[in-house]
Amino acid sequence: MIRTLALLALLPGAALAQCPTAADLETGIRFQVDENDIEIFTNLTEDVVQSDFWAGGEPMEGSVSQYSRTGYLLQFVSREGGEIKPEWRTTYAFPYAPGDLPVLQPGDSFQWDVMMRNQDGLMKENHLFEVQAPVQRTYGNCTYEVIPYSVTYVDGSDKPNKDTMDYLPGLGVTLWVETTWDGTTDVMEYKLLEGGQ
Repeated sequence: MIRTLALLALLPGAALAQCPTAADLETGIRFQVDENDIEIFTNLTEDVVQSDFWAGGEPMEGSVSQYSRTGYLLQFVSREGGEIKPEWRTTYAFPYAPGDLPVLQPGDSFQWDVMMRNQDGLMKENHLFEVQAPVQRTYGNCTYEVIPYSVTYVDGSDKPNKDTMDYLPGLGVTLWVETTWDGTTDVMEYKLLEGGQ
């Protein structure tokens, strides 16, 4: 038995067998964020992936986000005391339906007028998308192609708010790696935990 396991370990691709694939979104792909937080990605619909962020590794505090399978943030809502807070929901309506949003291409730079709804009502925002060249990033023992991109919320100021995302096309998930809001920047470090659990 030991010899059999040793031979299997030498087979091509055996070392990668435990790395999650897009198919694992059916049951969940988990990332550790920084030291104590957890984010779980699952399929919500054919065109939308849901992120469940657990602050402190517990499902009582955090947020729930929805992304198009091509990497765009569609909705964000906070959770407190285990309860979703609809009054803290932010929803974005793009010029296209989620299933028709274009694939992010390296080098792309484009601006869209986006309808945003939050606790203050419905308003129009201008979003500047800037897509970088693909890079390889390693999470635990697994390496994936990543397309970094940023969204700048153009408001005429010298220092507009900005989010930076890492889109993993092989998994169909988007990692929210940095946010600059009201002059304060927060950076998140992602480490892959497991998939298919």
